[in-house]
Amino acid sequence: MAHDTHNGASPARSPWWWVPSAYFAEGIPYVLVMTVSVIMYKRFGVGNKNIALYTSLLYLPWVVKPLWGPLVDLYWTKRNWIVWLQLLLAVIFGAMAFIINTPFWWWGSLAVFTLVAFTSATHDIAADGFYMLGLDQHSQTLFVGIRNTFYRLAMIVGQGFLVILVGIVESHSGPPPVYITLSSAKPGLEADAPKMPDFPVQGSVIEVVPSTLQIAPGTTTPMSVRYNKEPADGSPVVVSISRRPSKWYGNFFPVGSEQLITLTGGDRLEFTKDNWNKARTVIAQADAKAGRESAPAVAVFKATAGNIQLSWTLCFAAMSAIFVILFSYHATMLPRPALDGIAGTDTRPPFSQAAGWLLFAVLVPAAVVVCLFYLIKPGLIYAAHMVSPALDKYPDLFTFVTHAVIVLVVCLAYRSRELRRVSLDAFRGAARHSGIPFDHVFISFFSKPAIGRMVAFLLVYRLGESMIVKMASPFLLDTRENGGLNLSTAQVGGAYGTAGVIALMLGGIIGGICAAKDGFRKWLLPMCLAINLPHLLYVYLAYGKPENFMIILGCVAGEQFCYGFGFTAYTLVMLCIAGEGEYKTSHYAITTGFMALSMMLPGMFSGALQQAVGYPIFFVIVCATMVIGLTMIYLIPVNPEFGKKETY
Repeated sequence: MAHDTHNGASPARSPWWWVPSAYFAEGIPYVLVMTVSVIMYKRFGVGNKNIALYTSLLYLPWVVKPLWGPLVDLYWTKRNWIVWLQLLLAVIFGAMAFIINTPFWWWGSLAVFTLVAFTSATHDIAADGFYMLGLDQHSQTLFVGIRNTFYRLAMIVGQGFLVILVGIVESHSGPPPVYITLSSAKPGLEADAPKMPDFPVQGSVIEVVPSTLQIAPGTTTPMSVRYNKEPADGSPVVVSISRRPSKWYGNFFPVGSEQLITLTGGDRLEFTKDNWNKARTVIAQADAKAGRESAPAVAVFKATAGNIQLSWTLCFAAMSAIFVILFSYHATMLPRPALDGIAGTDTRPPFSQAAGWLLFAVLVPAAVVVCLFYLIKPGLIYAAHMVSPALDKYPDLFTFVTHAVIVLVVCLAYRSRELRRVSLDAFRGAARHSGIPFDHVFISFFSKPAIGRMVAFLLVYRLGESMIVKMASPFLLDTRENGGLNLSTAQVGGAYGTAGVIALMLGGIIGGICAAKDGFRKWLLPMCLAINLPHLLYVYLAYGKPENFMIILGCVAGEQFCYGFGFTAYTLVMLCIAGEGEYKTSHYAITTGFMALSMMLPGMFSGALQQAVGYPIFFVIVCATMVIGLTMIYLIPVNPEFGKKETY
């Protein structure tokens, strides 16, 4: 495999020119695979069960990416990995634009998303390694907030602007849309509803009856939707009804009394050659709070029957073009650090030999874990059912307990000196046959001073956040009878997807600046408090149940700002662990694996815990986990001057 060597560093380029774009490029594929894929499959009519199962499996490459970190570390340069993987992503997105228009779009798109996931995870390894090579310690600390900010900005672009673009294309690629005007007001104010523009209420194809309706607060009313033309080519036509915000910013920041009126059942109405002339029912609902408003609440919805395949084809074609631009930009702007890719150049075996033996060393223990899982889980489920059939309602809890038992079995078995010797000999033997020292990579990582405490810190520092992130949206969406706040989907999107992400980015930037100015150790305690104390806001929301959306928005944004500030400490500890040395890229990739594990394991049982104790007690338990993180910050060894600008 080609390899770049450099006798000296190229002229330094300001990180302002490449850190934001590199981490923007890192975030886009992730959000496409983990979030946008769910929306796409929903629009294509895939069932929720298959969406949840297969899109969750797509997360796996980011969890296990440390396993092929040695290949990225020892072959080629980090710079070349970044540049050429971006070109590969451009090709892959172009292939997706073609595949979603074929009869095998379901399995074909899953295969492409899987390829995107592995490519993106590998890009993450290279980008993180390049970040440590291309910047000194002070710059790493200073720009940690910038890199996190642009990574999350990619999330806004992916799940915000990109999805809106898809919706615009879809709504303009079919017959003329039909508009539905719904209003609700307390008695005596019905006549005060503002006069709406003359929207088209009936089209030549789509028919909605009634298209204008007043709904009493706290009630529901059925409406019928009909498609009055047989599909020409026999393929089904999908009619979708979506909200038309009264203000341009309503797509990102949904506020106002119009959110009190909802229309359910119209996300996807499929009309075929057998049912195209049969009416379908959607339900209009007005919240009881509309009766307490001083003016009528008015909402406008739009029924469209656009070309779904075309809109997503253009989406992925646009992604392909964006990554061609990113490839061209980074091929020119990325610096060439002197140490990039020079390790082991004289003794490096063929890439295929190294990759084959590394894969073998990974698959064998993975097969053992999978076998243990399927051997232990049925027994646990049967035992739980014998105790109480009601326990079958908590499959996530069973999964968590099963994994915990596997970990316990492996740990107890590994106490055997003979088993430890045999397994290490086998691992070293695979490394010896591969020709690359990937055994040194992992063994040197776990031989670092105080590595046990450092890994424990990675697993528990944000334990509360790992639990709350799974339950925050359900809590905001759930009815007040079930302990939630009964927000609309648009309001949750505005609170978390817009205001929350902006606050998160600002917190990350400020955290990086503070640590770079005064050193990391000084800010470790404030950052730990920042990531934990704001969980009390959810305790307030769960017990107080405020109805004012701006109060809820403020609590969510405040918690996210503090999380962004506190997460800076987590990122810097990962950089401390990776440190200096020959395998810093692989070691940092291992820490990201523990980071993913720290989110996955608590999330597995948080739903079962919430169902068992309710939202208020659940959030109290989340707050109590703060003690664990506060304890760990005093147990890890951190250089007080880490990240501080050196003075000469």
